[in-house]
Amino acid sequence: MQKSFFYDVGQGDSTLLRDQETTILIDTGRHDDPAVLEYLEADGVQDIDLLILTHPHADHIGQADVILENYQVEEVWMNGQEHTSATYERVIDAVLESEAAYEEPSPGDVATIVGFEFEVLNLMS
Repeated sequence: MQKSFFYDVGQGDSTLLRDQETTILIDTGRHDDPAVLEYLEADGVQDIDLLILTHPHADHIGQADVILENYQVEEVWMNGQEHTSATYERVIDAVLESEAAYEEPSPGDVATIVGFEFEVLNLMS
């Protein structure tokens, strides 16, 4: 049974997709608001199979470094865009320090992760 959770993280986004075998987190909310961490704990998340960071703005990747430090994350997807913010730098450092695989999918790519199928339609610029 697949479930979706749209977390209220104020300005920004964070969505959890889950079934019995897989946990996928899309974006992590603002850099100055740890609400996503409280939601993950309340929902019993212990590890994350896929962390998708849609683009490098602080209201989308803000808590990714903390998530990478506190959860076992198997794979991280980012769109390959760089940014000069301290938040972006912290996230990149956390990805490099983690054991997570890293991918930059391209438009048209299709991936199946257990019960979920993703097709990359566009990369935000």
